[in-house]
Amino acid sequence: IQFLAIGHGWESWNNFPLERAKLIDIIDKANLNNTLILSGDRHRAGIYEIKTESGKIISEVTSSSLNASFPNDEENGPLRIGNTYVEENYGVISIDSKNRRLMASIRDIDGETIGKLTINNKN
Repeated sequence: IQFLAIGHGWESWNNFPLERAKLIDIIDKANLNNTLILSGDRHRAGIYEIKTESGKIISEVTSSSLNASFPNDEENGPLRIGNTYVEENYGVISIDSKNRRLMASIRDIDGETIGKLTINNKN
């Protein structure tokens, strides 16, 4: 289920606020600048991001559904980057080890990129 999404009433970690806050705190104290969370089970795709108290970035890419779209209105998404996508979609992760970069993208049924996120390792 989604971890960062807070703008809808469906299943998400937002329904477990203490546990969600605890995991954000654990990530904030970890020796990582960027954390990527992958999620699904929404029948829509989206990209979300927050900055922790110490300035670390937690990003989430939600991809679903592969075969059963559920078109409906856009939902609130204060942590979302851009709009959600409700038609059939899938996610792709690419790792560029030479440039120390990770790219996560959401693709439509024809393989076209409809949303993407790039994480650069600055170390």
